[in-house]
Amino acid sequence: MISSRKVSPVTKQFCIVLNGSRRRLLISVGLIFTLAIGAGAVANRRTSVQQSINQSTILTVPPASYSHYVTPVGAALADVSSNVVVTVSAAAFDQVPVAPDSIVTAFGTQMASSIIVAGDADPNTPGIQLPTDLGGTSLEVNGRKAGLFFVSPNQINYLMPAATEIGIANVVVKFGQTISTGSVMIARVAPGIFAANSNGHDVPAATIVRVKPDGSQRYESLSQYNQQEQKYVTKPIDLPVDDVVVLVLFVTGIRNAADVNGDGNLNESFKVLIGGVEATVLAATRQPNFVGLDQVNAIIPSSLVGRGQVDVSVLGLGYNASNVVKIEIAGNGGTLPPSITGFGSANALAGTELLINGQGFSPVKEENQVRINGLDVPNVMEASVTQLKVLVPFNVESGTVTVRTPQGEGQSISTLQVRTSVSGYVENSSGLPLNNVPVRLVITSTQIITSTTNSTGAFVLPDVPPGAYFIYIDGDMLPSVPPYPNYHTKIPVYANRDNQLTTVPLQQETGNSGTIGGGSFTETSYGETAAPSVPDQQALTIQTDDYQLIVPAGTKVSGPNKETSVKATLTPLKNARTPVELPLGYFNSAIVQITPFNYALEPGAKLIMPNQDGYPAGADLTLFRFDPDSGKFVQEKGGAKVSADGKRIETADDAIKVTSYYFASVLRDTTTVVGRVINTVGKPVKSLVRCKGQIASTDGNGSYVLRFVPATNGEVLTVEGSTLLPTQNVVKTPNVNAPAKLGDTTQMPDLILPDETKNNPPDIDVPDRVQVVGGKTLELVITIRDRDQGQTIAATGISGADFVSLARIGFGPNANSYYLRFAPSASQAGNYTVSVTASDNLGATTKADISVVVTSVGK
Repeated sequence: MISSRKVSPVTKQFCIVLNGSRRRLLISVGLIFTLAIGAGAVANRRTSVQQSINQSTILTVPPASYSHYVTPVGAALADVSSNVVVTVSAAAFDQVPVAPDSIVTAFGTQMASSIIVAGDADPNTPGIQLPTDLGGTSLEVNGRKAGLFFVSPNQINYLMPAATEIGIANVVVKFGQTISTGSVMIARVAPGIFAANSNGHDVPAATIVRVKPDGSQRYESLSQYNQQEQKYVTKPIDLPVDDVVVLVLFVTGIRNAADVNGDGNLNESFKVLIGGVEATVLAATRQPNFVGLDQVNAIIPSSLVGRGQVDVSVLGLGYNASNVVKIEIAGNGGTLPPSITGFGSANALAGTELLINGQGFSPVKEENQVRINGLDVPNVMEASVTQLKVLVPFNVESGTVTVRTPQGEGQSISTLQVRTSVSGYVENSSGLPLNNVPVRLVITSTQIITSTTNSTGAFVLPDVPPGAYFIYIDGDMLPSVPPYPNYHTKIPVYANRDNQLTTVPLQQETGNSGTIGGGSFTETSYGETAAPSVPDQQALTIQTDDYQLIVPAGTKVSGPNKETSVKATLTPLKNARTPVELPLGYFNSAIVQITPFNYALEPGAKLIMPNQDGYPAGADLTLFRFDPDSGKFVQEKGGAKVSADGKRIETADDAIKVTSYYFASVLRDTTTVVGRVINTVGKPVKSLVRCKGQIASTDGNGSYVLRFVPATNGEVLTVEGSTLLPTQNVVKTPNVNAPAKLGDTTQMPDLILPDETKNNPPDIDVPDRVQVVGGKTLELVITIRDRDQGQTIAATGISGADFVSLARIGFGPNANSYYLRFAPSASQAGNYTVSVTASDNLGATTKADISVVVTSVGK
């Protein structure tokens, strides 16, 4: 156990403003620098920082999943004759740079014979001396032996050698005759916050120190163990007006920051964001009682009173942000707080009604603020002194319920149990909701939970058993020509909560196609038929705009259902919108999909993409592919390279071995994008936000932290937000913009969620590009509808070309479907912009533009 004794009683004074008056607080270095866990109170808690560092149980997902992570750009993949080892922060588990003299974790296979925990290799020498060999296992970084905390067959925790050079470092693990190799990016500073559940998020392995007006101090816990959930959860922190409450975080990776004052305190080199508010940092320094451990102390802002669960992150100025953890801020107790005696049902499902019984509620429903396990309930539907009716929010988790009125805040004694569910919403690459999309979650071959998206694209899958399952979004069931693809991925489902997916944007298959595997190639536009199959695959090139898929002769195909051929379509992703976030620090606006997904190509194909982001000629890039088995983008061997003229990005001839999403990038300079989402009256909103491939969820203060957002200095970044309300209505915010500040926080203007009752203009779902041969007719099926209940499409129109017409199908399941016909003459070759317009019965109008290319016969 890490010692909780204080160090020397030398003191240092800090000036803190409380209630407008300056008070001089005498805070000891012992308080600031000790591991302030509290005398004996948590001596046997398994959330101690040492356990997070030393025990192999810190990983909450199977180690095999880490084989999907990638090495940084420029690092060679491990030799195929050896095992691969992947190094990540032992605090955060992110695939991002780590710092010298920090605590890190290596994942691999066959790295030791058993679990062995290190002791002090030389007890006679002051401090702790980590061994460099445990049970025959050793690890070297750039040829230097690393100190080992513990070893096991699949995981090693070690101290990154202090002398490790900035840049790419080579990692070698030796165990008998087994050699494991890998590489990792080293940065001078790389903050990582240890978490109580050893998962890199949720509640931190931290404590608080409360300083009373008389100068007395006491330690308090900010977490509590939930026996039913079998994990640590947040515990509400009181912030009385006269107290100073100091958050004590245990971190790693900060000690190499600049010491501005030369006093060993690095506080001027760091920001701490709590609920999006920049907190006063009292200290950032080495923790003296444990190797590689650092500590950051910051005052919790009193402005966060009553905000519930809020995010906490440490940012190194000139560097990047840490992982995000959560604490919970209580409201003021008040003189007559309400009491909660029970609930109208034994459990609750996201998106359904819940009755809260008790005493002392306000009969004015707007005066009751309800939270479930720290998560805001957006609106109270009905209110009386003894009962409240609310809609259970999405992303909710089992926990206590609090109700805050003008007279105070009360908390339930019992826990509200939440039924396990999966929720989300589906839209197209332009951000328009997709209605009537079938969603399936496959438990077993005979147990499948199904749903269908509503008019705003939302869905809920109730009563899902915990585990890891494939979820299928059947886009091809929509009555659209060209079709949408079928998308699937494996997701983890955690018990007793709603598991909300990120937005799932689907891109119509608007690109050109070709038959691979036992078929010759004829370049086609959608709606036309590929050439008949022949016995042997001929060499072919599928080209859409400046994208090419070059398939060698003799290529074999293996489909999900043992198919031996596939009509593949190559389509650029509009707005670079992918269903999952991109790897931290990587981005390219040129992202492409090859559909249908999950068809294996042997020996593989070559992909050429335009160099839209201006990477230098001849630059080596990392090639990424979306992998549905892990639900992430993973690195592909061989990478990609910018052409000598700088115009194209080209992969190796056999790099594309399975149909999926692809992009290539370098590890770019980044910024941390922060901001808030609020409604029209300034109330925080639980929302998802997106910026350049990074996705985050807001906290109880409506704040978000988007880490490692790739940018150039001064580049104007755009953040978009969308919210799945308990009404199962998806509401989007108008986008906001701000210039990027590299190595710092880029502060965004507030995202304002509009009133969900306002009239929405019609949705027009059309392809962004169309190619048709002059003298031929191409007929598409598009959707025009109004998502607002009870409203209708009153008028539609077409402009931009006289050879385009629009006719409504208008019956049964195709009530919102229209035929869009292109019939150019042979003399009308050229480029056109065709606009489709629609108005609803309240006068709201939408216009959608289509880029139309009419080619001459034979081209």
